[in-house]
Amino acid sequence: MFKIKLIKSIETSPLRKSILRPFQNEKFIIYEGDNHKESFHLGIFDDKKLIGILSILKEKSNDLRLRGMAIDLKYQKMGLGSKLLNFALNKMKNEKKYKSLWCNARIIALSFYKNLGFLESGSIFNISNIGQHIKMIYFFDSTKSIIYGKRIKLRQLSFQDQSDIYHNIQDQEIDFNTPIVFPFSLKNAIEYIIKSNSNKNHVEFGIEHYDSNQIIGVMSLYNIHSDKPFIGYWLTKKFRGLSYTKEALQLILKFSKNKLNIYKLEATVLSTNIASIKLLEGFNFNYKKTTENFIKIKSKFYDLKHFQRKL
Repeated sequence: MFKIKLIKSIETSPLRKSILRPFQNEKFIIYEGDNHKESFHLGIFDDKKLIGILSILKEKSNDLRLRGMAIDLKYQKMGLGSKLLNFALNKMKNEKKYKSLWCNARIIALSFYKNLGFLESGSIFNISNIGQHIKMIYFFDSTKSIIYGKRIKLRQLSFQDQSDIYHNIQDQEIDFNTPIVFPFSLKNAIEYIIKSNSNKNHVEFGIEHYDSNQIIGVMSLYNIHSDKPFIGYWLTKKFRGLSYTKEALQLILKFSKNKLNIYKLEATVLSTNIASIKLLEGFNFNYKKTTENFIKIKSKFYDLKHFQRKL
């Protein structure tokens, strides 16, 4: 029977040395923040034998960092790393005072962290004598959640999505039906991702296709802290007509009510966008009004229809 409990920083040293830094000087197994009052260390035991460790460290920045996670070689591939990290995440969630946790993840362990809800942030870099890494972040804020569906998942956009966003947004219908400004460059895609992650009143989820792992569209919630939150979305042309937007909308409606405590959502759509109107009506969005001559596109005016639904 494996048991997880808090340990002292000095107790992590043997596994840090043998698993993580076997060919490096002893000074490399002492981390910044090891003894900070907000840092903590966890160990997983087989009876009285310490077989796994991790450290949650308070460094100079305000964010907490995950470091020094290691499992004894004889106990690897038994799911103990997931148990240990989940224990740490649950401990931090219960304390309700943390916004995020970050780590430099080895590329070979990327799927491990993704499966636990960590998101990629930035580009791949190399640490000498160790290998390629990428920064990953876990958000305790519910607006950064990952929402799983049957064929897709909704997740926060990261810089790794810039190519998908750039290529999939190059579409006349997206240009016509959304407020996204065209022409849309790769630089615009990066700015789009940064904006989606920095507005506290706005939640933007990338629609990730399970089979391709590509972002095929976006589902957005705006004004989430106001009395008039509203929804927006776009989907790349290749995947239209296959009920992907329907699945994404179903997921976001449930999330809005259960996680964000939103009980009413509004939506607006150009009167010519029949597919989107049918989608909203299919989800019991009620027509409220029409704003005539709302926008002028290529010398022609178009009306805007307003919908609303109680959740």
